[in-house]
Amino acid sequence: MRLYHGKIYTDFSVLSSFKSFNLHNIMIFNNYLSGVGFALLFATNSLLQNNTLL
Repeated sequence: MRLYHGKIYTDFSVLSSFKSFNLHNIMIFNNYLSGVGFALLFATNSLLQNNTLL
């Protein structure tokens, strides 16, 4: 029972630390992704405008 409880505790601590680490990385990744997405949107928009002008 103690071993089982210990396994649950270690799994939970690893999961919580992984979750906080992931949250931090996801925030950074979201900022990066929004910048890249905006650049992509701007590029596709200008390409579409150029195509319609042509």
